Amino acid sequence: MRKIIIIALVISAIFIPRSTIAETNDEFFMLSLNRDQVAQIEDKNRDLKLDILTPSEARYSLAKKILLIGTGFAAGKLIVHNGGHHLAAKLTGTEIAWSSPNSGDWRPRWKIHQTGKWKKRLVVGGGFLSQFTVTEILLGWDKIPKNHPLVIGILLWGIADEIIYPILHETRNGGYCDIKYLAETGINPRYIEAALISHAAITIYRLYTGKEFPLFIKTTAREIVVGLSWKF
Repeated sequence: MRKIIIIALVISAIFIPRSTIAETNDEFFMLSLNRDQVAQIEDKNRDLKLDILTPSEARYSLAKKILLIGTGFAAGKLIVHNGGHHLAAKLTGTEIAWSSPNSGDWRPRWKIHQTGKWKKRLVVGGGFLSQFTVTEILLGWDKIPKNHPLVIGILLWGIADEIIYPILHETRNGGYCDIKYLAETGINPRYIEAALISHAAITIYRLYTGKEFPLFIKTTAREIVVGLSWKF
C-alpha cells in the first residue's frame, strides 16, 4: 500500500501549479549559490530594487511551503473526507462511532450501526462528495489563490485519494473501504472508480494549467444539468 500511495503522491505533485513550480525553483537556485554569488545578487537587488530571495529567506520560504502543503494534505483526509462522512451521518440521523487509528496506521476509523441502504450510501459516499465539493469551491472561487500551499495540499490529497482508492479496490481481495461498502449497497464499483479517476484527471488539468474545464454541472430542485461550455 505504501508504494501505491507514494506513486499517487508523485503523480499528484507533478501537476502543482506552474507559478508555484517556478517560485520553488528560484528558491532552490538561491540555496545552490556560494557566498560571492549571493553577494552579487544582493547588490543587484539593492541597485535595481528587485525582490530576490536571499538563501535564508529561501530556506524559510521552502520550509513554510512544505509545512502548509503537509497541513493541507492532512486536512484533506481528516477534515474534508472524514468530515463528509460525519456530516452525512448527522444529516441522515445515522449513528456513527469513531475510533483511534490502528497500529501502524494514522487514519481514524468509523463505524455506523445497521441502517437502510440509502442512508448507508449517503454516509459512505459522503467522504467523496465532500472532496468533490471542496475541490470545486477551491478551484471555482476566483478569490481563493490556487497556488497557495495550503490550497495545493488539500487539492493534492483529493487527487491522490481518487487515484489510490480505485487501485486498492482492484488489487485487494474483497475490495477496499468506501468503494467496497458502496458496492455492498448495490452500486457498481466500476462507476465509482470511473467517477473518481475522471475527477482526479480534471482536477489535475485545472490545477496545472489554471484553466477551467469546459464540462459544467448544475443542479436544481428538480434536475441535474450536465453540459459543455466555451468562452469566445
